[in-house]
Amino acid sequence: MEMAEAVIRVMHELTIGICSAEEEGWISEDDFHSHFVNRWNMKKPDRTADKLRE
Repeated sequence: MEMAEAVIRVMHELTIGICSAEEEGWISEDDFHSHFVNRWNMKKPDRTADKLRE
């Protein structure tokens, strides 16, 4: 039963995303990729101090 509920939840979230994109416009693949690359880079710990010590 949990798997069915999870599938329904994912399908619901995908439908919300599709409706939003149709109303507000789709973003390009490059913008999508850049968004997640930027988020990943923001989560990385800053190693600047470590590099200065070397």
